[in-house]
Amino acid sequence: MDAARTLLSGLIDYAGLFPPAKLGMEPAVANYGAYRKGEHRALLGRFVVPLGRVEELAAVVGERGFLPAAGEAPWQLSALTGGDETEIRTLLEFNRRHIGQLAITSLELKPQDPGAIRAVLDRLPADLEAYFEVPADADPRPFLEALAGTRGRAKIRTGGITVEAFPRPGRVAAFLTACHEARVSFKATAGLHHPVCGRYHLTYEEDSPSASMYGFLGVFVGAAMLHAGRLPDDELVALLLESDPRAFSLDGESISWSGYRVTAAELHRARAEFCHSYGSCSFTEPVDDLRELSWL
Repeated sequence: MDAARTLLSGLIDYAGLFPPAKLGMEPAVANYGAYRKGEHRALLGRFVVPLGRVEELAAVVGERGFLPAAGEAPWQLSALTGGDETEIRTLLEFNRRHIGQLAITSLELKPQDPGAIRAVLDRLPADLEAYFEVPADADPRPFLEALAGTRGRAKIRTGGITVEAFPRPGRVAAFLTACHEARVSFKATAGLHHPVCGRYHLTYEEDSPSASMYGFLGVFVGAAMLHAGRLPDDELVALLLESDPRAFSLDGESISWSGYRVTAAELHRARAEFCHSYGSCSFTEPVDDLRELSWL
């Protein structure tokens, strides 16, 4: 089992409709359609879309000739929704009409408080994954206590288009540790365009300000090590802030950092059970960086 391939498989949910890319539906669909057939398609996860725009997406996919051919997997969608009864009926009807071509397989929600989580889960079909965003400035434990023992999953926002949108390292570490302790799996979103922590422009504008951003290797290697019991809690912040890609050692069957090692088998379990994916408005940036690092 190859460690890099296991870590990266289906890791990137494409969110081209959202800032800072904020593409129109046609170019976002064209990108995703090309990525599905491209050399690095194994890294590609779901297409992230607001539930209110799924019919627009379906129309563009059909018009642009991106509907799956016989034997191909349908487009996997992750829909942003409030999770009320009307929206649930909408997505079920969408899936019924587009069976074999387009499928909403996960939802992303922002609960007002931990008490709202159970009510939403009670309305959802059993085959839908549901990720509940934990507010960055909140104690994650009440939300994770509400998710513990359910099929619900957590979501953390790791950045944005303003400096203030990036949570402090201690908060990210506290979220990962609390998820691990509560046995709640998670996904991340925003600000993870690059493998390691560094200072990058917040948007694609020429005069864009810069900020320190987390790296997706730090978040997901850290989460996998935490899940496998390979990393002490007090080392997690240092791993999240790692800015040297050479600090991550890849030997085919494992990934190491600062003397801590996680095997491909442990990575496989972590990806299946704990750290699922992250949303990014760019697929090419992480792929290009990984190629430069010889991880692809």
